[in-house]
Amino acid sequence: MYRNETRGLIALPRLPILVLIRADLSPVTLSASSALIMEDERLHAMVELVRRVRHDANNPITAALGHVQLLLGDPAVTDEEVRESLKVVESELRRLTEILRRLNEIRPPSTPNAKLG
Repeated sequence: MYRNETRGLIALPRLPILVLIRADLSPVTLSASSALIMEDERLHAMVELVRRVRHDANNPITAALGHVQLLLGDPAVTDEEVRESLKVVESELRRLTEILRRLNEIRPPSTPNAKLG
């Protein structure tokens, strides 16, 4: 918390902090450290983008799968060709749901892969 004399207490956002401890802080080391930090931020942003896309894509796919299952359960749908087509659509939607589920397992690396010079 930070106290502002005119507004009282202001909550500061929580920001991730990376602490690098080195004996030699030469410009080469600092640029390598900056590159690692930027790469880490880029990876986290990509993972977040994948998660959002997965979530947004999962909603309409779930709705479509529900409608296909309702049609397959409807006794009025008797045409065998239509039923086979619905089964193919159901199978592909389930496959897509599984692909999206696996995307949810993507995690950014917990530590940088590169070594500091």
